Amino acid sequence: MNIDLQTAPDLLARFALIVYTDDAQERGVVMRHELTECHGRTQLSPGVPVTRSTIETLMNLNAIQSLTFIPPHVIALGIGAIAWVQERSEQTLLFERVSDRAVAELDGQRFPQPRLLFIVKGQVLFVYALKGTARPEADTPLYAAPYYNVFGNHQVCTGNMVRPAQVTPAETAAHSEGFFRSNFTHLNGGRKRWTGQFTYRELWDAARAAEAFSDAWLVPAGLTLGQAIGGGA
Repeated sequence: MNIDLQTAPDLLARFALIVYTDDAQERGVVMRHELTECHGRTQLSPGVPVTRSTIETLMNLNAIQSLTFIPPHVIALGIGAIAWVQERSEQTLLFERVSDRAVAELDGQRFPQPRLLFIVKGQVLFVYALKGTARPEADTPLYAAPYYNVFGNHQVCTGNMVRPAQVTPAETAAHSEGFFRSNFTHLNGGRKRWTGQFTYRELWDAARAAEAFSDAWLVPAGLTLGQAIGGGA
């Protein structure tokens, strides 16, 4: 490939990064191409995967020295991806279109919630529950978030949920609010996401009576935080 390249007089072009994606721009890879001269024309060499060394080189350039403040509730941050903890809170739950009449009676009422972990990867939202109060580490076990509209892989069925377009630390509250302002309509995946001692109506009645959502009512998600965010256990 021949390219025309104009640079500042005191700078030399070293390499180019090219992003390759599928048609839907849901999967992709970044490749590094060295620049070579051939008969007075600049050409791109065959690409190789971007390495940590390349990223560190870019981060050290004066052009990208700015830093982003990461608040304490953010656990992991990447390009188009973020994981954060939402501490125990009281939230209004919406069951406007649920078929279970006993659950439908809870529509619009407020209940204590467990400690939660949200993960956004691109346009996909995942939700888990956490036990205890410590900041989660890579080997921290996760638990199923006790909600309808969550698939077996803990991905949220977002439907018409309103969420911000940005995936940044400043927008985590807006993502969480979008989750709780959506209607919970049905159980996805066929597996109960809470202790077998309660029906779903009984679970929230118990949380309200206790004025807290007990960790004892959570069931294991079967993976750790490190596995959930893609970094291993």
